[in-house]
Amino acid sequence: MIIPYSRVVGAKVFETKSQSILGEIDDIVFSETNLVILALTIKSPTFIKRDTKAISTTDIISLNNYAVMVGNKEAVSNLKDLVRVASAINKGFVGINQIVVTQSGRKVGRVFDYLIDSASFAITKIYTKSILKERIIPASAITDIQGHKIIIKDDYGLAEISTTLAVESI
Repeated sequence: MIIPYSRVVGAKVFETKSQSILGEIDDIVFSETNLVILALTIKSPTFIKRDTKAISTTDIISLNNYAVMVGNKEAVSNLKDLVRVASAINKGFVGINQIVVTQSGRKVGRVFDYLIDSASFAITKIYTKSILKERIIPASAITDIQGHKIIIKDDYGLAEISTTLAVESI
């Protein structure tokens, strides 16, 4: 199933063992080397604000438009215990709003959403917005990721989307 980032953030996190809600997704952290999701950060009214929690994708049983299922509450870890995830967050490999540029340096826009394959946790497309245009860029066009900057091929044909297209219809 292909799921937009905008639907995952805010989704409830359920544990199957006790069938209870552990919190909700706060953001998504992706790998420093490719566009694969490493973890989901979560917020809960019971967590201390400074004590960020996360769920590694290895602990996720199911991910869909409305919920994330994990086996039990032990799937929720302190961010400081997930070294690769904490490193990726510190380098900017989290959320949206990254700048997208071509290899020659032409600015394409900023990421406002992306699509995730729920089976592989890979990002399949990114949606960018600039002052005048919104574009859909497939992951195959991405040549490099540098934290807050995503670099795409110069010669890649960029699909434009209508400004009246709502993210909900994706």
